[in-house]
Amino acid sequence: MFKVNPLEKEAIKELFKDPVFKRNYLFVLNTNNEDVLNQIKRDIKKRKHEIIKRRYA
Repeated sequence: MFKVNPLEKEAIKELFKDPVFKRNYLFVLNTNNEDVLNQIKRDIKKRKHEIIKRRYA
């Protein structure tokens, strides 16, 4: 679907604990819905920034 760097991988692992994200992710894998895909990308980006803040705070 899209490239994953180590930070994104960690963000996705954390996000998979959230049932709504998991449901949306599986939905995109099955349907390729652009709106939900964009929401997932935004969630991953937001979580990446939270991880960076946590690490370097």
